Amino acid sequence: LEEGLRGGSGTPPLVAGVTLATIVGIAVYGRGPLRLFSLMIGAAVGIALAAAFGLFAPSDLRRLAETPMFALPLPRFDGWIFNWSLVPLVLLIACVHTLDALGAHVGAQKLADADWQRTDMKSAGRAIRAVGGGNVLAGLLGGYPSGLSSSSVGLSFTSGAVAWRVGVLTGVLGIVCAFIPKIAM
Repeated sequence: LEEGLRGGSGTPPLVAGVTLATIVGIAVYGRGPLRLFSLMIGAAVGIALAAAFGLFAPSDLRRLAETPMFALPLPRFDGWIFNWSLVPLVLLIACVHTLDALGAHVGAQKLADADWQRTDMKSAGRAIRAVGGGNVLAGLLGGYPSGLSSSSVGLSFTSGAVAWRVGVLTGVLGIVCAFIPKIAM
């Protein structure tokens, strides 16, 4: 165990359980805007409990203190590597990822339209092409794959936050966080 895990073997699961219970409790029983922030409130509770029980390693806290508040991201490119033995695995992952994107898109369509009857296949096709194109671009630039998040569709349903402005604001916040190393690390 790391040097910071001083709370005993049962402490980390306890902190995780209280954090999850806080998130679920606020998401299910909270009212109004409180439900929208259930994840953030639960994360804050989990961080506070972890700090109170001494679950952070001193080296991690020191590294966080030494990290600047704002900085430009430092892109790294170590070159391309291609391995033929990974092609079957990549194809399998691509199929699973495509089905997940389709499922998330269909779920989002159902959530956004109270009179939903069937999937708009043109829209679903555009979503899958956008995810695929983004992943090809990310792969060529040495980045990580991205895509639609089926769990976010469920979170949107639970919280009631389904406006397109929420998605745009989330994207803008993600871009801003890339310039704040204390959050990005």
